[in-house]
Formats: sequence, structure tokens, C-alpha cells
Amino acid sequence: MNKKNLSLYEEPRIGVFVCDCGSNIAGHLNCSDVAEYAKTLPHVVYAKENLYTCSESGIGEIKKAIKEQNLNRVVVASCSPRTHQPLFSSSCAEAGLNPYLFEMVNIRDQCSWVHMGKRESATQKAKELIRMGVAKSAGLEPQEAIESSLIRRILVIGGGIAGLSVAQALSDMSLEVILVEKTPSLGGLLQQVHQLDTGKTAKETLDEIIKDVESRPNITIHTSATIKETGGYIGNFDIKIDTPSGPVEEQVGCMVVATGAVPLIPEGLFGYNGRNVISLMELEQKLVKNDLSAKRVVFIQCAGARTKEKEYCSRICCLIGVKNAMLIKEKYPLIDVRILYRDMQMYGTYKEQMLWDARGKGVRFDVYSPENAPVVEDGKIKFFQTITGKTVELDTDLIVL
Repeated sequence: MNKKNLSLYEEPRIGVFVCDCGSNIAGHLNCSDVAEYAKTLPHVVYAKENLYTCSESGIGEIKKAIKEQNLNRVVVASCSPRTHQPLFSSSCAEAGLNPYLFEMVNIRDQCSWVHMGKRESATQKAKELIRMGVAKSAGLEPQEAIESSLIRRILVIGGGIAGLSVAQALSDMSLEVILVEKTPSLGGLLQQVHQLDTGKTAKETLDEIIKDVESRPNITIHTSATIKETGGYIGNFDIKIDTPSGPVEEQVGCMVVATGAVPLIPEGLFGYNGRNVISLMELEQKLVKNDLSAKRVVFIQCAGARTKEKEYCSRICCLIGVKNAMLIKEKYPLIDVRILYRDMQMYGTYKEQMLWDARGKGVRFDVYSPENAPVVEDGKIKFFQTITGKTVELDTDLIVL
């Protein structure tokens, strides 16, 4: 072990490297200011801004600084550790520094990308993230990699479509799978859905997958069961499962949590009442029961999403809305079906084609702006068409959020 690996007992000498990542980071915060701030932090003896820290020249800068500045800690502020941590830590090792004395700060995914257009705030947040990274770095200790045994058995928690798909994939790798579902049946939320965009019903698809999973000898299924206790360590976990037939103890190498999602109940939005103003999942149930009687159905997209409370897009609402609008037109051609949207997010060529097919079937699409959202009251909907500049008022029997 060389001198760099004995840095546990040395005064921390930390080098900080701030990455522009082209315009990914530098386009949304002041990297030069962040690098200057890093120089003021305790134990930081060197700080530098790089255009691309992961490039050959950027890696060279880190190695050079470790030797010339006698660094015994390195902090890189750049993108995701998931993709770049191995590169930077191995580069530190090549320069003679214990790779566990490297710390990475994510100022792209967790800062510049989520605060676009807020340059001052993003810059301040980057400084705080680096301050925390430097403080953590000062307390790092050199470590040595070890090998541990691994039990080739996987616990999957959740028997919905995600858990079932994971169980299939792991089974294909010849791994033993323990699948635990808290309800009496497999299938999860997909059991409430009518038809998929593949043309098959959700039930048909689920039945095929469940039958396949249940037939595999290397998959053990526990329904009406819950995880009571977990213990052990990485690669060797001790699991206690409560089942209807009594407690079961297992040992697994890793665990997959696939516990599903809960549909939004849009209370307080656009006059939601569960009768003539319903959610997308409630429409699915109407389609399952063949219980749809209306002359006009209007979908309002982005209800409860892309707001100050929930800034994100779920990525599936547009697809499901268009899919159900097409199903209604196919089954009830005389129903007037309209979709009010902010912008359509149809991912992939096949999904884009669905959008054009829906127009061909007679589904009407109208753009609205969040600043001038549709108004729903007394069986009517009023909305401002941003393209024509006109306000439209329509009688409607059913509104789907």
C-alpha cells in the first residue's frame, strides 16, 4: 500500500473538479462561480472548472492534480454517479489514490436539469451540494474491496405487472425467485384496466403472464402474504414472510420492490364527483362493465399533473386517454369524443401513429392552456381554444380527467 492509501491519518487535502458538461450544466448555472466557491471550503486546496471532466483531458487533469497538489481526497461535481463513478474512482486509483477516497456530487440530474431557467437558484443549490460533498469527503476512510458470497435467490415484493415481469426475467436467468403479493390474487392495478393498446384485454394479457409465472419451477409464489422481517447483509438476506399457512423463512441474495402505484383520485379538480366527472381508472371500469351511456365524452388531460404540487408528467396519461377515446369511438361511433390537452406526449413511432388513427376515427383534439383552464359546471364545459382564439361551450354527459 503506497503513501496515498495511508491518508486516513493525514490532514485532508481535497481537490474539487466542477464539470460544465458542455451546456448541460453550464447552460443553467454559473460553474465558474461554483468552482470559486469550492476554493473557500474547509480542506479544499485545489478547485478547477472543466468543460468535460469525463473526457481524456479531464481525467488527465484529475491525475495530474493528485500528484502535483498532493491531494488525498477528490470530489467531482458533474452528472450521475450511476454512469460515471466507476470511471472517476478508477482514475483516482491509477494516480495512486485509494478509490474509496473519491466522492461524486450530482449537479446535473439533481440540479441543472431540474432547475432550468432558474440560474441563480441552481447555482446556489450546486454550491450547497458541493459543500456537503466536500464535508463528506473529509471524513472518508481508505477501504479495500472484498468479495462476499451471494445467494442466487431473489425476493420480489409485489405481484402486479411489474413484479410478474421481473419474476419472468429473473427466472429466464436461471435464478430462483420468491414472489410475495399481499392480496389474494396476482395482477395488481392492471386487473382494473379494460383493454391495452396492443388490442388484447388486460385480463387476457394478465392470464397469459400469470399462467407462465405459476408454471415455472424456479418461482415460488406467496399470495395474501406480507414481509414481516428482514435481516442479514448484502448478498445474504434473511427474510420472514407471513403467509396464510404460517410464517415462512427464506434466505435471498437481493430484493426487488415492485409494490405498485395508486391512481390519483382527482377530488376538487374540474368538478370531480365520480358520476359524470370521473377519473381515467373509473372510465376503465365503465368499459369493463360495458356501462357507458353518453352523447358526448370529453377528456381533460393533465388533470392533477404538471402543477406546482406535481410538476412531473406521468408519461402514460396521453397514451391511455387516446387509447380509450379510440375504444369508445369503435364501440359507440355516434358518441362525440373530444380530448382537451396542453401537449400530447405519445412516446415512440407506434404511439404517434395511434394519435393519427384516433383523429381518423373522429376523435376531436383541442389545445388549452393551464393559465386559462377549462371550466366544468352544470353538465357543460367551457374552454378557450388557443389556436382559434375563441371560447367554446359544450353540453357534455361525461368528463374524464
